Amino acid sequence: MGRKPKKPCPLLENYTRTKNIDTVRFLKFSREIQGRRSQKEFALACGYSTSGISQLLNGKLKIEPEFAQAIWDSRNSDCPVTEEEYLDALGFTKNSFTEQSDEQLAEHKRRNLENHSIQTSDTARNILQNALLSHKYPVLDTKINYQLKNNLDKKIIIDFSIQTKLPEEQIIEWVVVAESNSIVEAKSLLEILFAALYIKEPNSIITRYSLVTFDRKVFKTMKGVYQDVPVDDYISIILIDNKRLVVADEFIMPRRNAQDNSKSIFT
Repeated sequence: MGRKPKKPCPLLENYTRTKNIDTVRFLKFSREIQGRRSQKEFALACGYSTSGISQLLNGKLKIEPEFAQAIWDSRNSDCPVTEEEYLDALGFTKNSFTEQSDEQLAEHKRRNLENHSIQTSDTARNILQNALLSHKYPVLDTKINYQLKNNLDKKIIIDFSIQTKLPEEQIIEWVVVAESNSIVEAKSLLEILFAALYIKEPNSIITRYSLVTFDRKVFKTMKGVYQDVPVDDYISIILIDNKRLVVADEFIMPRRNAQDNSKSIFT
């Protein structure tokens, strides 16, 4: 891409990432920083190639911190974009304190992780709901952070559940979201789903249990592990394409003694 080596990003020193990047706002601010300069002039001021700047402004390039720093450093004195709104679009929030105790840092980190978890779950829930609606399956109810109890009376947290009405039946989809690309975490979360199967549901409602992952490697690995493991219930692993924000694939574990093969209701 013709970029210079990575440099420190002093712009981020007093900021903490608290949410996902708002690509539309970031690109808008980048164009405002560019001003009346041509892409060639803007690229020269940023220290990047013209093709790299062109890809960025057309939303075809991953926005790295050093790239954002270079764009910010290239701004003119009359630039209307403020530092806080520029970094807010990048997903960063200004720290309210400069000297932090270990307890404050730990709490700050915990909140950031919690915010990330909520955003990831919200994204997954919205994508699955949109997939159901696009297939003309009306969503009847959505519950967030629904608590279940297995036969050992341990609470199991499911990220969310979606109840939908199909032509002949109702289906409740219990969903756990794997936030990282860790195969170990994915296996652990599937164990949570297996434990949740001790719950007794009304016979008139089919309950599906799904693990959502945004990582294709995790999806393929889990599919390879469980493709020959027949189960009595409806259990699946759903892959979400984080770029296109759609359901990319779903692997449904084979059902023991099933007369027909279960098909995805999302794809």
